[in-house]
Amino acid sequence: MKTNLLPRTSFFSAVFAVLIASQNVLAQEKPVAQSPVAPTESAKPSADVPAACAAFLGSWVGKWTRGNIGETQLRILEVDQDCQAKYSYGSSSRISTAVIKNGSLSFICNSSTGGTCVFEVSGKELTANYSNPAGGINFAYFRKTGP
Repeated sequence: MKTNLLPRTSFFSAVFAVLIASQNVLAQEKPVAQSPVAPTESAKPSADVPAACAAFLGSWVGKWTRGNIGETQLRILEVDQDCQAKYSYGSSSRISTAVIKNGSLSFICNSSTGGTCVFEVSGKELTANYSNPAGGINFAYFRKTGP
């Protein structure tokens, strides 16, 4: 018995042609705007930035002791003369601001629990404490990984 391959070949050729045509249409669509990504390097502090605040500048990585969260990144991108810091935290590329007060940088780091992270410079590391209103706590050391 002889099988006729022409109809099957024509069908696949037609499907292939439709796929190619749809790729051409998709390629002509306008690109979607992407969210701004946090810079990977920190700005150099100006001379009027207190040394205790400038010490926070840079990229830091730490691993929380509880929750199997893995490594978390804190990027302090800029600190001004009033110790207001621009930062990004975790996998977010969103840039936020917080003020460094009495040697501590504190901000809401878990919006779902209302949890707050408090970072303090300790030698060449940052110590990090986490707490939330339900009583949850955590701790980490963050090491500097870049400028």
